[in-house]
Amino acid sequence: MNAEKFTQKSIEALNTAQGMALENNNIQIMPEHLTYALLDQENGLIGSLFKKMGIDTNSVLASLDTIISGMPSMTGSGREPGKVYISPETDKILNAAEKIASDMKDEYVSVEHLMLAIFDNPTAKLSRLFKEKNIEKQAFMTA
Repeated sequence: MNAEKFTQKSIEALNTAQGMALENNNIQIMPEHLTYALLDQENGLIGSLFKKMGIDTNSVLASLDTIISGMPSMTGSGREPGKVYISPETDKILNAAEKIASDMKDEYVSVEHLMLAIFDNPTAKLSRLFKEKNIEKQAFMTA
């Protein structure tokens, strides 16, 4: 991942996802953290696109919060304070987002590219959540 290729909003989402992982004592930033961060951005594109799709974003955020709070956590002397890692799943999403941006001839990786990469590489829990909430990539792309 080349951080210089990411827009300010994309970096903000990654920082928020990192903060959420730390807050929940998770040792890895998972796609669920990133999805929550993208959806919850103030005046953010992803939240407004979900609303255009007729999706209740508060309901999705509540479900993501439940998923995140159920993730394994680690506290105590075995954990380095303030340190979290990017999970292999999230790394795959970040790389896919860079490829999507490149394929679209975009110079920078935007929040939209990140969300498209999440749709293409969901975890099992995200896949279930998308199905339950009728969140589809095709509807997102036309919103």
